[in-house]
Amino acid sequence: MTVLVLGFALVPERRERLVQLLGPLLGAFLFAALLTAPFLYYALTGFQASAFHDPGSYVTDLLNFAVPTKVALSPLAWTTSTARRFPGNYSEQDGYLGLPVLLIVALFAWPRLRTPSGRLLLATLLVAVVCCLGATLTVGGHRVVALPWSLVGSLPLFNNVLPARLALYVTLLTALMVALWTAARPPGLARWLLPGLAALALLPNPDAGIWASRYTVPPFFTDAAFRGCLRPNELILPLPVSAQGDSMLWQAENGFRFRMAAGNIAARPPGAFLEPYWVELVAEGYPVPASQTGELAFYIRAKQVTSVVVDAGEASLWSGALDRIATPHRLGGVILYHTARRSLSCPTG
Repeated sequence: MTVLVLGFALVPERRERLVQLLGPLLGAFLFAALLTAPFLYYALTGFQASAFHDPGSYVTDLLNFAVPTKVALSPLAWTTSTARRFPGNYSEQDGYLGLPVLLIVALFAWPRLRTPSGRLLLATLLVAVVCCLGATLTVGGHRVVALPWSLVGSLPLFNNVLPARLALYVTLLTALMVALWTAARPPGLARWLLPGLAALALLPNPDAGIWASRYTVPPFFTDAAFRGCLRPNELILPLPVSAQGDSMLWQAENGFRFRMAAGNIAARPPGAFLEPYWVELVAEGYPVPASQTGELAFYIRAKQVTSVVVDAGEASLWSGALDRIATPHRLGGVILYHTARRSLSCPTG
């Protein structure tokens, strides 16, 4: 839609063609809506007006277009210290293009500003850049001045858009400009020098430690010998929960034979898990020391938890409180606490 509006304004000689596109675009939109109808239904019926994340924390720092983070192979000492001040986290710092790409964009823009297609591409790029910068221009971690996104960023739907992720459109548009600029160069080594440098600047860092994740599924959830330790459809509290643990993978590997009173289903726990404050802490996976045994016991009662299952490698974070609530059983790579009386066929440990 943005490109259509810009095309109407900047390429008047193509307006008739743009009007002819409206019909096919509407048809494509309706067809896409039909294909995604089940997802749209759940998105609308479970619509959450408030933001899952704070959009102001996930914006693109202006310097990030030129300064790489640890994800890239090219950072130098000074760029590393600068990148540490960028908002959000490394997985959301998506603005990096590199100096060679920025130079190509400048070389592309200089002559193309006189052409309708060039003006359209550059205007669209400008809109994408402004949007991914968010509500406030941030330079080197310092907030400088309000930007147009501040006019819409707090509205429903927009308040769940993380501006930093809109850098994807900046990348797509700059890739198109690099391709057009390269295709217009005369054959020879000089034609590929800048694109080659651009590719080198964008090489990923294999030692960044972010390209692979390790997941563990203790035998407790896969070995039939432990099947009798939990009743079918039993409600357990798996620890750690949220993004810090693999509890939802445990549940899947166990064939969904049990339910969970916590899990990594959203950036924030559902409303029923946000009050009182200590319930929210447990639901978000914060360790519970012995001094907070009462709060953990309240959570167990409030959510009708009948067993607590703790990853044995993380047991020290919760054992201080849990050992005061129930007897620990070390079984199949987990620590099992039965918080309700039962008579089950379960190996002793």
